[in-house]
Amino acid sequence: MKRKITLIALLLSAFVLLFSSCGEIAAMVGTETDSGNANLKWSISTAYKRAQDLGFEGTLEEFLAMVQGADGSNGADGIGIVSAHVNGAGDLILTLTNGAEINAGSVYPIPDPANGLAYVVDTDDNAVTIKGRGLCTSTNVIIPSILESTPVRYIAKCAFAGDENLKAISIPSSMEKIDDYAFDGCCNLKSIRFQGTKAEWEAIEKESYWDYGTDTYVVYCTDGNISTDNSLQQGGLDTDSSWGQLHPIP
Repeated sequence: MKRKITLIALLLSAFVLLFSSCGEIAAMVGTETDSGNANLKWSISTAYKRAQDLGFEGTLEEFLAMVQGADGSNGADGIGIVSAHVNGAGDLILTLTNGAEINAGSVYPIPDPANGLAYVVDTDDNAVTIKGRGLCTSTNVIIPSILESTPVRYIAKCAFAGDENLKAISIPSSMEKIDDYAFDGCCNLKSIRFQGTKAEWEAIEKESYWDYGTDTYVVYCTDGNISTDNSLQQGGLDTDSSWGQLHPIP
């Protein structure tokens, strides 16, 4: 459901007009850092910004149409939005205060593993290790949760090291370990979309310097965000030194 984003000025003017006639939902102001609390509700501006951060390209009017109340007016039945995330199929999912979910459509295409990421399958360990981007050329990389009927559990050492084209990456909740220097020097990486909770993200084993050489990025989890600022880090892994050159697996 990719759509063109209108000009910022047009969005702002549309928002001002809609805000004055949106009933209760316009007044639903919550705390974004506490978005997992069902007693708090995002304001429409916060919810729409969150959706845009996750890749939604529809207009504000289109966004409001998806969350209108049961009586046809925007939020008049008192239902608000408490969280948003991208599922494993690349769809944007909005969670409402009544527990219902709205599928806002595809925001990230799922790559064809056969022509995309470089990986190896360990049948003894029942695990897939992502070795690098391989033939995938997208700036927004999506790691699937399963490849060849095997769960994706590891990201290898130096897998994406020095990849300045990488801007966003989606990591499945099946992930168990991210090895040394996996994202070293990914200076343009701004968004990690983790398909699990913040606690599950923290539970992933991350080796030293796994994100060395990155700048400021946000980990988007299903129950909130985690911001990291590595802007003071200097340098990065020299892939021409003793570590050797990095090559994708054919």
